[in-house]
Amino acid sequence: MSNVQPPLRKTAQFLPPLPSPSMNEGAIANIAPGDVTRIAIAEALRAVRIAAENARNASVAIFGDMTLPEGGKHVKANDLSFRITNAVLPVVDRAREKLEYEIGKLRAKTNAPAPDVSVRGNFMATEIRQRMASLDQSARLAKRRSVHRAF
Repeated sequence: MSNVQPPLRKTAQFLPPLPSPSMNEGAIANIAPGDVTRIAIAEALRAVRIAAENARNASVAIFGDMTLPEGGKHVKANDLSFRITNAVLPVVDRAREKLEYEIGKLRAKTNAPAPDVSVRGNFMATEIRQRMASLDQSARLAKRRSVHRAF
């Protein structure tokens, strides 16, 4: 009778890690109630957390099934995790689109006006540059400061 034990990986049940406890969509949604971007992030994070928990629970069940060979367990767990993850991607994409839309609105709101490219606009810009070039350094800096204070 041999006293050799089978490797631990053959006898112990495989338990993938649980999703991180820092994945708390409630905390994100409550930072600024009513903020559409935070609500979108919270919804996406909730879907991702649930999918991660479902993938983990499915993997535990698959690796606990002693009727499947070791390789078959890995293939089945991989396939199931892939399907669970792909089901969540549209939610994450919608949240990303909402964020990009809100960022675009902020950029449009804070952008400077477009430069005047007409003949008159080019003439005025040339005149301003010539006047600024004709000033000495201290007068030029004083003029720039007064323009910056106006805005």
